[in-house]
Amino acid sequence: MISQTAGRSAVTVTSGAAVAMLSVDTADPTTAAGVALARAFSFALILTTTQDINVRVYAAAGPNCGLTLVTGWNGTATSAVPYQNFTSATPITRIYVTAQATGADATVNCDFVAQSSAVL
Repeated sequence: MISQTAGRSAVTVTSGAAVAMLSVDTADPTTAAGVALARAFSFALILTTTQDINVRVYAAAGPNCGLTLVTGWNGTATSAVPYQNFTSATPITRIYVTAQATGADATVNCDFVAQSSAVL
């Protein structure tokens, strides 16, 4: 198995614009943004925050469509309820994650780990 991690700590997020939450990626999702996931088959994504935030997850499945917003993976996190996404059997090739405050500025932490399947 191959593991890959990305994340950021103590990022200030405002309501003015979405902020990229993976450490290796700060580009616009309409470009070649996103963390490349070579042979990744499952992942865990957790965001904690001091204020309410909206979390958006974009994914790519191949070279033709680029990153697209994954409706079922978007959500809201609060200081009491973090955002959590534990996904398996989903062979995506790239992932891009943003956070945006719904009101007051927030301090956000993000952890991400992806693993390949046992058979490469």
